[in-house]
Amino acid sequence: MRNQLLTIAMLAIPTSVYADTRLPPIDPSAVPPSCAAVAAIPSDATISQPSITARIATASCAAGVRLDALKISPDDSSLDAMTTAMKPSFDLLDQAANAGDPALAAVAATMRSNLYAAMVVRARDSIPAITMTTVGPPLAAHDQAHATLEDKLKPWLAKIAK
Repeated sequence: MRNQLLTIAMLAIPTSVYADTRLPPIDPSAVPPSCAAVAAIPSDATISQPSITARIATASCAAGVRLDALKISPDDSSLDAMTTAMKPSFDLLDQAANAGDPALAAVAATMRSNLYAAMVVRARDSIPAITMTTVGPPLAAHDQAHATLEDKLKPWLAKIAK
């Protein structure tokens, strides 16, 4: 009876809890210095979760650092610069999502959506705000700038909705 209970208990534990399927360490030269602490994987880790969560945390941290370094405006070159700046973070999230842990894959997917949302918000915020006294042609120009930008943001918005 005891052996049967032990077998049932072992089958109830996901394999990722006791399987040593760690990803390789994150390249420290590819991580902003302010994110180095979250990129560190404990050397004594024997399960995959520390490697996966380090990738998710590093992706988030690095994305913020890289976006903060940009001067964002509502033009194509700025949107391209944001896409390029975010690529290392999206690569880390891909590694996390494909590491074999379904729960952390869901976390990585949510983080990916959150990063696209951050990119959209920053792009929208790059258009100067209006005030209660903004009327006439300045208001029309503001509205046109937002309409033009929204068309450019559709690919990012579609990735948020997934």
